Amino acid sequence: MCLLVCTTVSSWLQDWKIFQVGTFVWGGPETQRALVYDPHHREQLWRFLTYMLLHSDLLHLALNIAIQCLLAAPLEHEQGHLRTSLVYFGGVLGGTLKVFGFECL
Repeated sequence: MCLLVCTTVSSWLQDWKIFQVGTFVWGGPETQRALVYDPHHREQLWRFLTYMLLHSDLLHLALNIAIQCLLAAPLEHEQGHLRTSLVYFGGVLGGTLKVFGFECL
């Protein structure tokens, strides 16, 4: 079922998964350092969102994509691309701001 949903939903989510896999496969240590959120580089605002492209290992990447297939693809089919992307990126930004807040203490 998951595979069927993931292959039939043509959306930004499909492209996003390909981008995540590409970052994992071809991104080296320099890519990791440039994208990861680091409280010492708060002026580099892209880090608030780009950390979502990073995965610690292949299992982490596979689980993230599986969750996207199980939850995000049906949600996007029902709610539409815009609402789903707002929830997705809102969660990413909220997580970064939480870490940002705790690092400031």
